[in-house]
Amino acid sequence: MENQASCSERLCFRWPARREQICAVMDVLGEPNALMPPVFIYGGPSTGKTAIVRDIFKELNRLYGYVSCVEFDEPKTLLQAILNRLKGKKRKSADGYCGEGKSEQTAECLVQLQGAARGPVKYIVLDHVERLRESDILAVLLRLRELTGANIGLILISQLAWGCNAFEFDTQRCRRPHMIHFPGYKIPDLLKILELSMPAGEDVTLYRLFLSTFIGSMFARCSSRIEDLQRVTQQLYPEYVRPVREGRIQASQHQQLYNAFKDKAVAARAAFESGLHNQLTLSDAVTNRGSNAMPDNVLDFELPFASKFLLLAAYVCSRNKPALDRRLFDPSSRAGRRRGAMASDKQAESAAEAKLRGPHTFPLERLMATYWELRYAQGDTCPNSEEHQDAQSADVFLQISSLVSLRFLSQAEGELDEPKYACNVSDELAEKIARNVRVSLNDYVFYV
Repeated sequence: MENQASCSERLCFRWPARREQICAVMDVLGEPNALMPPVFIYGGPSTGKTAIVRDIFKELNRLYGYVSCVEFDEPKTLLQAILNRLKGKKRKSADGYCGEGKSEQTAECLVQLQGAARGPVKYIVLDHVERLRESDILAVLLRLRELTGANIGLILISQLAWGCNAFEFDTQRCRRPHMIHFPGYKIPDLLKILELSMPAGEDVTLYRLFLSTFIGSMFARCSSRIEDLQRVTQQLYPEYVRPVREGRIQASQHQQLYNAFKDKAVAARAAFESGLHNQLTLSDAVTNRGSNAMPDNVLDFELPFASKFLLLAAYVCSRNKPALDRRLFDPSSRAGRRRGAMASDKQAESAAEAKLRGPHTFPLERLMATYWELRYAQGDTCPNSEEHQDAQSADVFLQISSLVSLRFLSQAEGELDEPKYACNVSDELAEKIARNVRVSLNDYVFYV
């Protein structure tokens, strides 16, 4: 119990305003190998549900399997994914990131689950469970221990509450899971979280003043997403303290600092509200202040940052042949390659013919690989980080579904286990999206 108390304190320090939820999750988990009821964690987006649950398991040093219902929303594939996590099998590109082995029937999966979950308690975390609200698989999951006889600890994470009739119909004969609610962060809570990412060596008083004066009053009212607020804080704070570092204003002269920065903050807020904070630097926002002309890198419509990179990845996949991917993203494969004039002319002719034939379809696996490589090329986290990709994969898959609904992408006829997509983005729109996120398409598209 003393060890759990110290773990709880460390977690509460890392996650401000979540002490009640952290203690509730740890109480349900109990001691190692203790029986636990199914847990249903619900709350809006960007409330820390998934990140905190994963951090709790990491802090307690307990193994668990994470499965996103966005990736596996069919009963058969979902049970197979759970089975693979219980067996400790890692996702590989050769099997579509689903793990080894496939079972054709739900009953067969349950038999295999019974064998895989023997011994100590096995924990499974199912994210985005709201995707299962129209499927009877949820009733099977809630009765997983009863059906398999195995000691499985099940944690369900959803953006929808249980009591809104979204889950009640198919689970009437099941015992309701233990409910834990993650409410939205209030502005003081958001500021405490942002304070934890303060750069080393900065003046604590000055940093807190900046957060409360500008981030809390101007930006946190527009978005409660921690990622958005952290990004805009990283962009704005160096400009805020520049007069202090240059000796023009003293750190104690708070009113002078406010007057020197307020116009820039207003321009940055306009960029933030229009969704440009992911692409524009502060100097861009200040330069464009007062101008009615629309910059050529601004889209006529709003898209999430991930969706823009997904569209660019789809555009690249639809114009290039798969054999070119390694040459594009693996620098070692380009070393020592020399091409003569005839070879260059032949490549230009092939590219012209391919452009006339139009875009071709591509599998989901290739789209995801190209997406992560483009993000990495732009300075994002290394795509080989499995934990980073797992944490964001659910959001990315949701974005793909949205792009299909908006008809930017279309799902083509293909194998059931490997869906294929087609890109409906024109060359002009792709160029505009690329300028918006500062990607040079000429470095990636060769039509060969």
